Amino acid sequence: MEKKLLAIIIFGVIIMTFIAITGLMLHESSVDSDMTSPYIVTGIKIVSTAKGVTKEGTVLWNLNLVQENDIYVDIEKNITYEHNEKIKKLYINETEIDVNSRRLNTGGTIEYKHSNTEVGEYISNDETEIKQDGTLLKKAGITLEKIKKEISFDIILVTESNKKYKATVTQTVPVEGLVDAGIGTEEKNNVNDIVFKRI
Repeated sequence: MEKKLLAIIIFGVIIMTFIAITGLMLHESSVDSDMTSPYIVTGIKIVSTAKGVTKEGTVLWNLNLVQENDIYVDIEKNITYEHNEKIKKLYINETEIDVNSRRLNTGGTIEYKHSNTEVGEYISNDETEIKQDGTLLKKAGITLEKIKKEISFDIILVTESNKKYKATVTQTVPVEGLVDAGIGTEEKNNVNDIVFKRI
């Protein structure tokens, strides 16, 4: 009886050990955080503007309104990463950035531009001049809430050892201040949700 009980206990310990090891392996393989990638995202700055593009017409101001967002992403070396990996190639979505001419081999600031060309239009004969900024939206009766949207893009980097990492940036644009001040600016330093993962 005691031998049978001992065998059951040993079997149980083996099963629990197996489950624990398997769980740890799955956890390590599924979570590739910034602690194990050679580079991390340390900050983001968004600058939202707007402009009018002249269309043909008989009125003085016949403009198609375009809203633009410049998103600047700061990338730095991860000081907790064990090896010294330089960036060989860098992509935003499928567009390659020249890391050598822009000195991005060890990190830096990259820019992504998003344009919304279907904002609306501004037509007027009453003004002799207009300001080409976000106040055009206010004149056209377009609110920030009406044109806000969530956008995302991928940053892909390849190191000298040919390891490839991807981070997805998701932001809501445009940012506050655009309609009333003419330009909106927002800076984010808490970007722990933007992580380079091995692909």
